[in-house]
Amino acid sequence: IDTDKGYAGRIQFAYIVLTEGSNHGAEMDGPNLKDPEGLRSFPQLYNALFVGHIFNDPNPVSSDDVEAATVRLREGTGGIFGNIVVTNVGTSGILHSKCDDEDFLQTFPDRDDRNYLYWSENNIIFVSEENSVQHTYTERCGDKTPFSSLNVNPRLVLQSTSPEPTDKFIDPRPEEGGFLFQQVDDPPPGDDFFE
Repeated sequence: IDTDKGYAGRIQFAYIVLTEGSNHGAEMDGPNLKDPEGLRSFPQLYNALFVGHIFNDPNPVSSDDVEAATVRLREGTGGIFGNIVVTNVGTSGILHSKCDDEDFLQTFPDRDDRNYLYWSENNIIFVSEENSVQHTYTERCGDKTPFSSLNVNPRLVLQSTSPEPTDKFIDPRPEEGGFLFQQVDDPPPGDDFFE
């Protein structure tokens, strides 16, 4: 998922799988800090599953960097993120970089501007590898209040920890009665797009 330049759309029921050489399952940018008049991007993402690769070693031909992370939020993007699961984290679950003046929030705000990044504390970033972390903060993000996420195995029915395009069988549904059915965020108030 790639958002930039003022994007403010809504996305739900996303299923993103990274292979060993993949870069990021999502790169959400904006505005470009060189353009102070640019409109802040404000993606709204609910009900998404990001499956990383525990041996992630990015080698993309179309990216401007090779910083390993399952999801990258940068350049002052705002947005709303709820019911997110990031699993198989081999490096960093979420890489925050090039932050601007956006507020980092974990309590759903009662405001109508784009100057915040809401990350639900119920979101899951499952790190099972010794050197992997849930969130990494670089390039002007060190003064932000760190986000917290749940570190819980999502218990998917059949999902490899090192997925490849040649995988014959997958079933990314959560096991019946598992944790993913227990702490579910309500959609944003007054928004009937999300289920």
